[in-house]
Amino acid sequence: MAKTLAQLEAEKKANSAAWHTASQADRDRLHAANQEIQKQIDSMSGSTSSFDDKSGTWTTAPNRRPSGGGSGGGGGTPSSGGLPSGFQGSAAGVQTSTSQQEQWRQEMNDNSAKWHTADDAAKKELEERNKYLAGLMGGSVNFDSGSGTWSGAAEQPKPQGPQTGGVNDYSDYIEAMNRAQREAALAALRAAYEKNVAGLDRTQAGIAPQYQSARNQAAGQSEQRKRAFAEYAAAQGLNSGAGGQAMLAMGNALQNSLSGIGQAEASTMADLELQRSQMETDYNNAIAQAEAQGNYELAQQLYQEKVRQDEALRQQMQWQAQMDLQRQQMQFQQGQADISNQQWNQQFQSGEGQWNRQWAYQQAQELARYGDFSGYKALGYSDEQIQDMKDAYEYRRQPAAAQAAGTGGGGSSGGTGGPEKPVLTYANMMNAVESGNITPAVRAAWQYYMGEPWQQEEKTVQGGTITDISQCGPAAQSILSSAARGNASAGSIAAKVDEALKTGAITDAEADFILRSIGY
Repeated sequence: MAKTLAQLEAEKKANSAAWHTASQADRDRLHAANQEIQKQIDSMSGSTSSFDDKSGTWTTAPNRRPSGGGSGGGGGTPSSGGLPSGFQGSAAGVQTSTSQQEQWRQEMNDNSAKWHTADDAAKKELEERNKYLAGLMGGSVNFDSGSGTWSGAAEQPKPQGPQTGGVNDYSDYIEAMNRAQREAALAALRAAYEKNVAGLDRTQAGIAPQYQSARNQAAGQSEQRKRAFAEYAAAQGLNSGAGGQAMLAMGNALQNSLSGIGQAEASTMADLELQRSQMETDYNNAIAQAEAQGNYELAQQLYQEKVRQDEALRQQMQWQAQMDLQRQQMQFQQGQADISNQQWNQQFQSGEGQWNRQWAYQQAQELARYGDFSGYKALGYSDEQIQDMKDAYEYRRQPAAAQAAGTGGGGSSGGTGGPEKPVLTYANMMNAVESGNITPAVRAAWQYYMGEPWQQEEKTVQGGTITDISQCGPAAQSILSSAARGNASAGSIAAKVDEALKTGAITDAEADFILRSIGY
C-alpha cells in the first residue's frame, strides 16, 4: 500500500531524529533513505527539493504549473508536464467574496495540480481535502464529475458577533487537523518500530554465523587434541583400552562444548525474540496511547470550540437584546414626542381659534366705531342684533350731529358750534389708553373720535372672572387689539398689562383675562 504525504513526512522526520545518535554507517543509510523519501514527496506534491550539507536542512520550492482544482483532477488531453493542455484550474470557476475563500480556492487548485502526478492513495487524500474546502465555502460550490471541475459561488459572508448573523462552527476543520496530526504521529511510530525491527533482524542474522564459527572452532580443537593424544599414546606404548578411554573422554568434552554453544545460541536468540515481542508490545501500546491522546485532545478542542460558539452566541444575543431595548426606548420616546406634538397642536389650534375670534371681534368693534357693524355677522350676531347696534350708534351720534348743525342753543357767536379737534391724534390717544395714561386731553380725544365720553367702568362678571373680550373696558380691549395684530411679543404685552394695572387703567380681572389670552 502506497504511503501518503503525511506518512512520508513523518518517516523522514523520524530518520532525521535518529540520525543524531547513530553511527556513521547508520547516518549514511538514514540520509540515503531520506533522499529517496524526499523524491517521493516531490513527485506527489509537484515540488523540487534540495539538501544543504552545511545546515542539514531541506529546501522545497513548488513547481509553477497552471492552477488546477477539483476532486477528480479535470479532463482534457495531458500535456508533457502531466497536466491537461489548456487546463486553467478546476476551481477557477468558483466565485469567492473574501480573502479566506480565495485562499481555500487556491489550495483546491494546488491540490488538483498535485492530483495528476499522485498515486491512488494521495489522490484520494487530495480529493477529500478539496471536498472539505468546498464545504467550508458553502453556497452553491459543487463538483461536476463529468468535467472534473468545481463551479458555483461561495457563500456571502455574514457580519459576526455584535453586528448580525450566526456563529461559525469550525468543528469539522478541527477534526480534520487532528486526523492529520494523528496519522502523522502513527506514521512516525511505525517508522521507528520498523527501524528497530530491522536492527533486530540484522543482529539476529549475524548470530548464527558467530555460533557456527564457535562450533567449528571447538570441533577443530577437539580433533587436534585427539591427534596429539594418539601420538603420545604410541610413544608411551599405551594399550588400546587406555587410548579408547581417552578418546571417549575427548568426544564427551566436544559434545559438552557443542551443547554449551548451542544453549548460548538459543539463549541469545530467545533474548532477541523477547526484545522483538517487547518492541511490538511497546509499539501497539504507543499506538493506543497516541490514538487515546489524539481523541482526548480532539475532544478537548471540540469542547473549547463549543464553549467559543456558546460565548459568541451569548454575546450576539446580548447585543441583540440591547438593540431591541434601544429600539423600544426610541419607539417610546417617539410616541411621547408624538403625544406632546399632538397636545401642542391641539393647544395651538385652540389658542389660534380663540385669537381668531378675538381678532374678528376687535375688527368688528373697530368698524363699529365708524358706523359699520357688518363685522358682527361673522361672530354669530343676528341681523336684528346688528340693526339694534346700528340704531344705538345713530342715536348716540344725533346729539353731536345736531350740535354740529348749530341746533344747540347758547353757542358761541364766533364758532361753528361743533366739538373742537383734539390735540392728540387717534394713534396718540390709543397709545395713551393702552399705557393707562388717561389725561384730560386723552378724554377729550376719546369723546371726539369715539363719539362718546370716556368712562372707566369696573365691570363685574360672574365669579369675578372675565370670559369674553366684550366684558373688558377700553384700555383692556386696546391691549388685546395690539396683541391680536401680532406686532408685539407676549413679553411686551405682559409689560403693558403690568403698567396698566399699576396705573389703574385696567382691573385685575382684565389683566388675568389678557394674560390668559396670550398664553402667558
